[in-house]
Amino acid sequence: MINRLNILCFRDSGAFLLQIGKKQDIFKRYSLEVSIKFTKNADQTHDMLLTNTSNYDIILMSYDDYLFCKDQAKMSSQNLQSPLVLIPIHDGFLSLVTSHKNINSFSDLKGTKIAIDTSTGYASFLFKILEENEININDIDIVFAGATDLRYEKLLNKEFDATLLGVPFTYMAQEKGCKIISNLSENRKYAGQVATINALIFSEKFNSIMAFKKAFNDILVYLWDHQNKDNIKTYLTDIFGSLSSQIQENIYERLTDKKNGYCWNGFFDNDALILTQILYDQNKC
Repeated sequence: MINRLNILCFRDSGAFLLQIGKKQDIFKRYSLEVSIKFTKNADQTHDMLLTNTSNYDIILMSYDDYLFCKDQAKMSSQNLQSPLVLIPIHDGFLSLVTSHKNINSFSDLKGTKIAIDTSTGYASFLFKILEENEININDIDIVFAGATDLRYEKLLNKEFDATLLGVPFTYMAQEKGCKIISNLSENRKYAGQVATINALIFSEKFNSIMAFKKAFNDILVYLWDHQNKDNIKTYLTDIFGSLSSQIQENIYERLTDKKNGYCWNGFFDNDALILTQILYDQNKC
């Protein structure tokens, strides 16, 4: 018997892992049929996670978005089920990127437009980094511009000056003439993206969810087997469009770097969870 799981995610490096699972029939090993839909912004992921009758079983989002949803469930008068985190996905692969030729450092950001998705997803991390570099939130103009892939396109169209992007969009943006101001994920503890689920759906589809976790581990094993390198590069173009051979190589090397990136052992980094919770709480105040 085939069990179907509907997944809502951003078109990013998290979705790329799901693509590998589908292309290599890894989900089928566990009698799963996985359907993937890309979200337009974090608000949609919030709504779907908090809805007991959601069309989606698993939702990929930032850990601080999950914390926001958890708070919303607690405060709701509608008896919402508290959401759950299934597995860690990656640390965000985050870089602050600009399309403005005159922006070369944090000090150049004063008076500019910086785009985010929502005030929760990754934003608290960005605000903390800006603060460390003496950029107050009142020094910049915050623009809400949707999901990562949408912000990438808008950055190229110069609808704002800078935004956070993750792999592969950081490399794609550089090839289009954009610059990286700072690689935020390197050498910093931050709980980036996680797979979440509504508690009611978890109880209803427990066996399928456990099968998904096993399949996800197999996907990571496949990714880090260098014999699969050529296939991995092909799958990159399947989900992100045409990429030069050099960009494919750069993305591949970054995604298979176990020091920073995917949560390769399947375990949460407790220090990263604690620090992200602190940033989220500070951002609420």
